[in-house]
Order: sequence, then structure tokens, then C-alpha cells
Amino acid sequence: MIYRTYELDDYLEVAYKAEEYKSSFVNLSTFLDLMVVGKYQGNIVTLVSKEQGKMNGCLVLSRAMDLSSGLLNLLFIWVDPHFPRLVYDLLKVADDVAREEGHKRIIIGTNRNPKAVARRIGKLGYHQTAVIFEKKVDSDD
Repeated sequence: MIYRTYELDDYLEVAYKAEEYKSSFVNLSTFLDLMVVGKYQGNIVTLVSKEQGKMNGCLVLSRAMDLSSGLLNLLFIWVDPHFPRLVYDLLKVADDVAREEGHKRIIIGTNRNPKAVARRIGKLGYHQTAVIFEKKVDSDD
């Protein structure tokens, strides 16, 4: 069952999963703060799927604006390998959230092979539209 969550226990479970699978990109406390603060500011949507009380998938979206319209940015998605079809179900619920809120686009950034991602989610209408360049900036302490 997929549901939108506002519960701290669910946020903790999602944050631990994000740290486990994206440890080089995710700081546990920062990600947890993002979800909790986002709950009150209304700019984060956290979806969780559970079966028999155990999380088998989750998805975190951030509401954003660009020069043309509102959009949802997928920050994190995880699906238990035993439930491969759940990725499609989570993304369909994300589509429903976008429609309900009047967003025109959902953006997914990934560090995985774009062709593999396109094969997996292309059938849901996602396609590659841009390339992202990144520069890491060191802070001066």
C-alpha cells in the first residue's frame, strides 16, 4: 500500500534507506531535516509503500519552480528488489500528486546510465531532456 506520510518513524526509515544506498550523496541528518522541515513548509512530498508493516519502497519529491511552471523534482526513490513493479506504482502516484497540485513536469536526476533509466521508466512517459554539469565547490573555513 502506497501512502503519503507525515510520520517521523517513516521519515527515519526513508532517511536510513537513502543513507544506505546513496551514502556518498546523502547526509542522514540533512535528509531527515529536509523531510521534516519540508512537511511544515509544504515543499516536500514523501511517499512510502509497506507490506505487512515493512517498508518495501519509498519516494521523496520536492516542489519547485522554474521559468515556465511549477514542477516536482524526484530527490530519492528506493524499491526493494523483491518488488520490481513497485517503481512504476510509486511513479504513477507521483504523477497523481503532480496532477492534483497542477505541476506540469516531474524531473528525475540520476547518476546511473541514462539509457538504462530510459528503458526502465520510458514507458511511463519519461524521457531525457537535458544534461547536467556539476562542479563541487570547497568551502573556505
